Amino acid sequence: MLICLTIFRPKWIEYSVDGEHFTSFGDAYQLGWGHYRGDRIGVYSYNCEREQGYIDVDQFCYVAAGAAKAYMTFEHTL
Repeated sequence: MLICLTIFRPKWIEYSVDGEHFTSFGDAYQLGWGHYRGDRIGVYSYNCEREQGYIDVDQFCYVAAGAAKAYMTFEHTL
């Protein structure tokens, strides 16, 4: 999965089954400030019918382009 982020421009999410060719899904959206912390990027599970749920993630990589440095926030390889 790939999330394309640019400041002050619409964002979108893409997925890939081979890591090379990505397909967009859903509508483009604009990030905004949420209280004092702003938006947060992540992968999560939301289940409105029960109290439990899960998501199995093998790797989550957050890369900031430009002046910021790239940070690996989560990586787990089986």
